[in-house]
Amino acid sequence: MARRGEKFPKEKRTHGAQSPGAVEDDEELERRLPPGERETGGGAIPRTAFPRRELQWTEEEGGASVDRSRYVQGGIAGWRGTRSTIKAKAGDIRRLTDAEGNRLWSITDRPVPGNRAHAEIQREPRGKMPGRAERDRFMEVWRGAVVLLTTLKEEDPLGEPKLQLVPDAGVEVHWRSGRDGSLRRVVQVESVAEAVRAYVGAGIVAEADEAEKQRRLEQELESRMRATQSPHSGTESG
Repeated sequence: MARRGEKFPKEKRTHGAQSPGAVEDDEELERRLPPGERETGGGAIPRTAFPRRELQWTEEEGGASVDRSRYVQGGIAGWRGTRSTIKAKAGDIRRLTDAEGNRLWSITDRPVPGNRAHAEIQREPRGKMPGRAERDRFMEVWRGAVVLLTTLKEEDPLGEPKLQLVPDAGVEVHWRSGRDGSLRRVVQVESVAEAVRAYVGAGIVAEADEAEKQRRLEQELESRMRATQSPHSGTESG
């Protein structure tokens, strides 16, 4: 069995003409949470984000699907709607080992039609079902909106998050650098309310009443945008 730091054979080669190459340790991986699930106020990711059956690799079903951030164009390929997004570094996943120091997870590029960024995470040895403790440690490396915003706040204390409503995609938090105003990160969230919860959890908004005030303002903006986009809305202005 491969030890810490070693690569599994299938990780070393690409799989498909559209592949951008083998998955590197410094790459960030993305996964959408199932409908109705989201990271909690403390940033923890629910186990249902990765069902055990997906992490048990088989020839018929592959492994747990993720996308490689640097190759995704226009949001996570193949997804529409307003689901929460979680992220993790490939190297953090590969560094997880059992008690003997054997690596537990491999990450393989698996491009699919219309999505060259697609990859799969598998429990090693292939076909073995991960235990609860293994899956818990696996989940600890994934980050939700609260954790992402907390990290950005620590790295860029003068930075500023701005909510942006995106047609057909939901709500995004655009973090702009406090140094030069450049866009540093886009954090996808499910709703304005979830964004405000993430603000509070990350310490960006300190008081609950201030968060509620911002939530109401953003909901009003969202209502106005929907009314403007509605085919039944009036044409008068003012």
